[in-house]
Amino acid sequence: MATDCVDPIGVSFAPASQVVTSGEHAVFTETISVAADAAQAQTYECDDWALIDGEPMSDASGAIILEHKIIFVPDVTPPEASCLETVNPHGKTVPPAGSTTLPGPKGGQNEDGFYQLLATDNVDPNPQIFVVDTGSGTPFGPFASGTNIKYTEDPTATPTQKEMGSSTDAVAWHIIGNGDAAVLAVDASGNVSDAAFCLVPPPPK
Repeated sequence: MATDCVDPIGVSFAPASQVVTSGEHAVFTETISVAADAAQAQTYECDDWALIDGEPMSDASGAIILEHKIIFVPDVTPPEASCLETVNPHGKTVPPAGSTTLPGPKGGQNEDGFYQLLATDNVDPNPQIFVVDTGSGTPFGPFASGTNIKYTEDPTATPTQKEMGSSTDAVAWHIIGNGDAAVLAVDASGNVSDAAFCLVPPPPK
């Protein structure tokens, strides 16, 4: 048996060869493997063929008889999500230096609630982002990576999402939730990231 499959696709036969009397069957067990570092969401193609007395087996027309293989390597790596403090609707950097950086007086929380939603993936250049209100379980989105939002935590409010002002605003959406904001990214293969949390303090009592 012979093959033109190359790394990351491995092909082996057991036995590697055998001797049979003319008219008898030659039986081989073929094993196909994929290297652990193979690119995900990729399709690989290659061929196998049998050798008889060292020569490729051919059909009546003289063409080599090939067994064509198509191996798809699925995307199994989840994306990564993050939620970073960002500018206010006028595009000015907030919050003032030191007010939210640990161990600042706010304990690292962003009292202004302005965040940028980010996601990266090993295959999908545009994973979708969802914001989940951990208080009510309400999901919002999907959003594109780089979207700026304002998130307000209010345990007494009805969870809502609405556009922020005009299309020229640096912040696109205002989301009101009952609890903290959890950010999840989903890639085109359906892999879901671990949650990233936007720390938002509740309103004053």
